[in-house]
Order: sequence, then structure tokens, then C-alpha cells
Amino acid sequence: MNNKQNEKMLTPKSNDKRAKYIIDETIDLMSFLQKTFPEKSRNAVKSYLVHRQVYVNNQIITQFNYTLKPGFEVLISSSKIPTTKSFDGLSIVYEDEYIIVIDKNSGLLSIATSSEKEMTAYSQLRNYVKQLSEKNKLFVLHRLDKETSGVMMFAKSAEIQEEMQRNWQRYVTKRTYVAVLEGCLKEDEGTFSSYLTEDRTSHKVESHEQRHGREAITHFKVLKKNEKYSMVEFKLDTGRKNQIRVHAQSMGHPIIGDKKYGGKPSPIGRLGLHANILEFIHPVLKTTMLFKSPIPFKMNFK
Repeated sequence: MNNKQNEKMLTPKSNDKRAKYIIDETIDLMSFLQKTFPEKSRNAVKSYLVHRQVYVNNQIITQFNYTLKPGFEVLISSSKIPTTKSFDGLSIVYEDEYIIVIDKNSGLLSIATSSEKEMTAYSQLRNYVKQLSEKNKLFVLHRLDKETSGVMMFAKSAEIQEEMQRNWQRYVTKRTYVAVLEGCLKEDEGTFSSYLTEDRTSHKVESHEQRHGREAITHFKVLKKNEKYSMVEFKLDTGRKNQIRVHAQSMGHPIIGDKKYGGKPSPIGRLGLHANILEFIHPVLKTTMLFKSPIPFKMNFK
């Protein structure tokens, strides 16, 4: 939203106190904490790690011997993050009072469907945040297809959900996917622009006329290729449902395993699509957050 009057100013909670430090020497994390808090006992300092209150370059770190290097940023939060958690098909890569960022496996639904309501990323994380308090809630910000793996995030309040979804393109500064496509692409990079709409079977239909659907813009760059496959990086200007899958099909090179959009049965037993980079401006702290998920081993080829 460009209208400043419609933008909400989200401010940190009063109990969310954070001490920020920029490292100027090579030192292990435990030594740094003891040096920073000389008045505290060793056990008191270790509790920061046990309760997952220490962030290094925006990642929760619990290892006492983790090596800090000059230029690293360390945040120490007053809020404890619960340590008892067991997830199926996902891992938490970042969490604070306002958002949760996860790395989701292929095969796990983001949210419930008519046929599956319990084994989803949302349901597992919702149960997790309620460990601290029954009043805690979780809100969907965006989704990944069940067959797609990679990084995604959730909000911890309706206010943050509303603010980020309303101003999605302002907050989310980079979303990058990697896909393995059938065949060898002739062009090494380019841009696809079309309009997508949905038919009665929830299948996305592509058109080049504005009156037919919502605009979808996808930039692509070939990372490597051989006679059978091409590994392609996709960057999105828009976030339409199945956007990459439809554009890959229109290129004449569907994603491996994407039978819905023209692909053959997968040689790796899954859809060859992975959300590997998510960069956004934190809705409250206003810092740039960057998260990367490694390309799954199965998707790599020689």
C-alpha cells in the first residue's frame, strides 16, 4: 500500500526486551556471554542458551561452543522459547514474539484440507505455541504446495497477519525457488508474464489477456543442465497459486513429477520444486531477515 494513512505502525511488545551486540573478535559464544554478563553465574548464562534466547545473525543458537566472528550480530531476548517440540516434516529455523519461519519437507500440507486437518505445518505449529499459553495463536501468511519443500513463515497475531498480507510486496523483498525441469532449456534466462485464472477443477489456466485472471510475472535463470534435465532458479514478482508450475509448463519444460501441469512421473519420487530463499522486512523490528534452505539432495544431478 502506498497510502501512508492505511499503513499500521507495529511496535514491539513491552515485554520483548532485546540486547544487541556486534562482535569485534573471534570468540566462542559461552565466553562472550560470560564476558558480557560478568555478574551472572555460569549456569545463569547457560540458561540463555537452554531457553533459546540467543540469536546469531537472526538464527537461534544453543551450542555453547559456537564460534562468533567479527561482524556477527548477537541478539539476546528476554523471552524464553519453549524447548519441548517434536515435528513431523518441518523444522523451525527462526522464531520470536511475532513470527515463526520454518523449513518444510515435501509431502507435508501447509494448512488443512477437507481430507487432512491434523498432519499439517499449521496444526503442528499451532499446538507448539499453545505449550506456553492456551491464549497463543498462529496465523497463516502464505502457503507452499504439499509437494513443494522449503522455507515459509507464519504470524503470531492477527494484527501482523493483516499488516503483512496487505503490504506483502513491501515486506517480502525476495522469494526464490529452485526447480528441476524436464529437458534442456535453450535460453539460459528470461521472464514469463501472463494472466492466471482457475477452472472448475482448481487447475490454473493461463492467458495473455488482462481480462482473463490476475497478472503473474516470473523470472528464470538456468543454474545447470544436461540432456535430460535443467535446474532453474525462479524469482517471483507476484505470488499466484501454482505460478511457477504453470509457467514451467508453458515453457515446454514442466517440473519433474508435476503430473498436474504436464510432467511425467518423478524420477526422484517427489515434485522437483523447492522454496530456497525468503527475504523480508520484519514487521515489528524493521530489520531485513534472510533465510535460505539448501537444495534437497534428491534434486541435484550431474
